[in-house]
Amino acid sequence: MLIDLHEYFTRSVAVGIRKFFRTRDRWVCETIDPANNEDWSWLKEGNWDGVVAYGIHKSLVTFLQKWGIPSVNVSNSLPPLDSIPRVISDDYAVGKLAAEHFLERGLRHFAYFGNSAYVAQVRHEGFQETIEAAGLRCDKVRPDFQVEHGHWLRTEIPEIVQRIAEGRWPLGVFCANDGYARFVVGCCAAHDIHMPEQVAVVGVNNSEVSDGLAEIPFSSVELQLEKIGFTAMEVLNGWIETGKRPEEPVLVPPKRVVVRLSSDLVAVNDEAVSHALRLIREDALNPIDIREIVRKVGVSRRILEKRFKDATGRTPYAEVLRLRIEKAKSLLADTNLRISEVAELSGFSHAKQLHVIFTRGTGMPPSAYRKQFQNPR
Repeated sequence: MLIDLHEYFTRSVAVGIRKFFRTRDRWVCETIDPANNEDWSWLKEGNWDGVVAYGIHKSLVTFLQKWGIPSVNVSNSLPPLDSIPRVISDDYAVGKLAAEHFLERGLRHFAYFGNSAYVAQVRHEGFQETIEAAGLRCDKVRPDFQVEHGHWLRTEIPEIVQRIAEGRWPLGVFCANDGYARFVVGCCAAHDIHMPEQVAVVGVNNSEVSDGLAEIPFSSVELQLEKIGFTAMEVLNGWIETGKRPEEPVLVPPKRVVVRLSSDLVAVNDEAVSHALRLIREDALNPIDIREIVRKVGVSRRILEKRFKDATGRTPYAEVLRLRIEKAKSLLADTNLRISEVAELSGFSHAKQLHVIFTRGTGMPPSAYRKQFQNPR
């Protein structure tokens, strides 16, 4: 296992690899830190049957390709120009999920912040194309690193500050990973920019360390890292047993957006709709009567439904169902509760109603969603 265990991403992938080993007898795994090294020939001295690698260095990927030993790459940092099979996150879907999260909240101004790595480019593409498909625009913003007194490295992002000064907010900023999300949060804090009211931020990886060090908790796309590790071992095992190299990469879809303060908003300019949204969010998992919401908002049902759909693209009842489906997704992925219990806790009257509405909303039944997004055991 050529994996650096000092990073959150790779540690989590390694947990999935370890879980695979629990299902096999007489397997032995040696962990080697893949430091940036131009000479990897010494690896041939080991009696290896296969390699799982976090191939972020071209020299390592080139060596494995020439060596010919069964190898699987769990990194998408380099362009896929080699013949080594990959088991990686579906990074286009990562960007798409972040865009949908912002769009659902009614944002109309967007920016992307990241580096030039291949994985970041794919995430940017998924984000930008989803935003543009909604008839909106996404800009790319760039950092300006400044060393302050005492050797503090401060990250300025002038385009964000300028957009807020010009009134182009709330601005949804999608970041290539949680490290870049921390930069945005720090920049906003330094300039007294309010989050999420003026700038909403979403990162990638759901790293507790990065989020815990930021000035405010930020939202993040959670990847199925353990599943990447487990699946990589399944692919490697199949190659070792059959002698046939897999041809296509395995793309593991992202799990969800973990919503925290940095993007927990609904951006609408209609006060009646905003009021209705707050009421729905407070009570969506309980029996809810749209007529009661109409009464509290103080406009007719026909007018509220029209203004609500104009602002959000959904009816009030569709928003209730969306929130219930999101709760069901979380319970299905994170618990072993029975489907009937998931239905009750997510606001559905019974398991059959959950099955029908969940399948219609997600394209798959609850049991299939659980199988796809629950961590290996």
